[in-house]
Amino acid sequence: MANQTVILLDVGPSMCEATRDGSPRKVDLAVKAIMLFLQRLLDSAIDKKSFKDEVALVLVGTEATSNPLATDSPGYYKNISLHQDLDIPTANLLRFLANSVTPGGVAADAVDMVCIGLDCIVRGSAGKKKLKSKTLLIFSDLSMPCNIDDQYSEIAEGLKAEEIVVKVCGPEGPEEDWCDGDVVNPIVAPEGSAEATLRSFCKDTGGVIRSLQESIRLLEMFKETETLMRPTFQGPLEIGPLAIRVASYLRQKRQAPTKFKKFSNHVLDEDPTDSTIGIVSVQSEYVTEDGDTIDKKAVKNPEEDTPEIVKGYKFGKSVVPVTDAALAETKLAEERSLKFIAFVPEAKLHQYDFVGAKIESIQPVDGDQSATALSALCNAMKERRVFMVVRMVSMKGRDPKLLALWPHIKPFASSPYSCLLGAPIPYSDDYQDLDLPDFTTISGYGPDEEQSAAMDAFVHSLDLMTAEKDEDGEAMEALQPKFCFNPSTQRVLQGIHDRALKGTLDTSSEELPKMEPKLSKAINPHLDLWPESTAEARSIGERFPLEEVASTKKGKARTSAAAGATDDAVSKRSRPQVEEQSISSILRGAAKKVGEDDPIGDYKSMVESTEEDKFDLATSQLQNLIRAWLDRPSDDALILRIQDSVGIMREKCGEACEEDNFNTFVRSLKDIMGKNSAKHEPLWMALRNAKLSLLRCDGTGDGVLPFEDDIPVVVAAAPAAKVAMEEDDLDEL
Repeated sequence: MANQTVILLDVGPSMCEATRDGSPRKVDLAVKAIMLFLQRLLDSAIDKKSFKDEVALVLVGTEATSNPLATDSPGYYKNISLHQDLDIPTANLLRFLANSVTPGGVAADAVDMVCIGLDCIVRGSAGKKKLKSKTLLIFSDLSMPCNIDDQYSEIAEGLKAEEIVVKVCGPEGPEEDWCDGDVVNPIVAPEGSAEATLRSFCKDTGGVIRSLQESIRLLEMFKETETLMRPTFQGPLEIGPLAIRVASYLRQKRQAPTKFKKFSNHVLDEDPTDSTIGIVSVQSEYVTEDGDTIDKKAVKNPEEDTPEIVKGYKFGKSVVPVTDAALAETKLAEERSLKFIAFVPEAKLHQYDFVGAKIESIQPVDGDQSATALSALCNAMKERRVFMVVRMVSMKGRDPKLLALWPHIKPFASSPYSCLLGAPIPYSDDYQDLDLPDFTTISGYGPDEEQSAAMDAFVHSLDLMTAEKDEDGEAMEALQPKFCFNPSTQRVLQGIHDRALKGTLDTSSEELPKMEPKLSKAINPHLDLWPESTAEARSIGERFPLEEVASTKKGKARTSAAAGATDDAVSKRSRPQVEEQSISSILRGAAKKVGEDDPIGDYKSMVESTEEDKFDLATSQLQNLIRAWLDRPSDDALILRIQDSVGIMREKCGEACEEDNFNTFVRSLKDIMGKNSAKHEPLWMALRNAKLSLLRCDGTGDGVLPFEDDIPVVVAAAPAAKVAMEEDDLDEL
């Protein structure tokens, strides 16, 4: 459904008067507010298939007169020009407002202004049935003459008959909104003045009066989230014999990024009026298991010699064909329902038990009886402090899901209401066991009481709940989610508006405008909090002293077994220092055995242990595990696992100068694989391709070097013959 808005911009003397302090003129603020309003309309058209909102622009107080009523009644409705009749807004209208609005120098009549706007909507809405709203948006300080005479009642009746809402932006003073009833302590203007007349029109039509600064503040963000309210479920909430008619809506939903058509690079050199030039199309092709391409037309119109195409799923190395009919049979034949399972105490469910971030809002439908029953249920649940667990099937054939519902009661809102909010809770299959020990379980990493107290004070000093001040100077919440727009989306739209105003496709030498202050504030730390938390931050620095530690990676003591190392080599073996351990390794905790679930992680944890030397034990356990794997049927996953395990063993043995340990194991591994070369040939080739050569340590201790000889390419004697693993292959590796 479309919205129709007639913008009436006053360019008379009072609006164009220069200010003494050099601040922007009223007409400049009005133009800025209008441009922000139009930008928000154009933003909503970016990712919509159809855009039907219409806007008209009328300049009030111009030297010339150009409007339909003045043409029909010469001598009346003077100094008012209709720049654009009701139509879908374009970037040209933004450019006109930015560059071509000039002072008029003449004060037009306020009643004539309203009549021109009323006539514009009457003509523009003729024959159009599906209109969401009609609005007269007036930008003026209302310092203009007003010849009301006896026309007020006639004009007011015309506005009500057309269901037009009058909104005024310009007069100084507090906001006055008559949408929800009478305004408390409205401003009283002199009777018969333009301000008094326009305030009466706003009151009669349920409009709003705001100052220009307040209007700009509300319009500064380019785009709000607008979601069509469609129920995800509509039907009875069954609680035993009780059934309450309800509807479920998504209360929050992550908005997808704005979508744009894809253009190639050469589009800027082509005709800018041709919208099809440079569009990148996405193509798909159909390929058989043998790699032969099938014509797309043949797939849609299969002939006798065209193979049948069905879906396939990877099952190991095999492809299992599954038809659509077979998939349809696996679906649960569920009817749409919302059934009560149990009441659960609040202490039994926590926010971290919920799945995803979608919040369902269960609201009553079908009149007062459903609303009364649901309100009674909500109050009873709140009094007893319980959750309700329900089973929801949103549509026939959909998978069932469990929801935890809790009461949401707003007794003091402008329109009091009660509803149930809910979030999905997981099934047993959805849980993932994560072994993440706390820092306090590892000796030497737990904070003491003074450190904990200092960190607690620092966190409380950065509390956003009291970071902002309201109009009365009272503390209020900063960065409230409902008032924080996505900075990424806002920045993209800001760039689009800048290009639209410049009206050129040549962007090679143009820079994007500076980021709006509100966007910068949303993505940067709250600057007002840092001065208040200086003492707490200094306390953190005193209780958590930082010392610069020289890295020992290149200066590790190394011993050479080839040079005749003795038992002292074990004591001289370098181990990683505490400062070189990663956070993940600290959180993991020390492993006691190289297990099959995570052999590489267990091996690294034991080798890097600083409490005792577990290198020999860990290496022996990993070697035994690899030998056990060789007895299993060989597949790609097992080969990759053995390759990674041998690689990490080679790395750690090289760091510890334990080349004999590694080389002896590789030779024994080669002997085992040589007994069944047909089975283990893929593994042997994988180890060769990974260049897991034997180790040697040089005498200088600068590191571990592989053999200098390159790995030779093994050529088969005949196409059908397999390459046998010879003794020399190991030495070449």
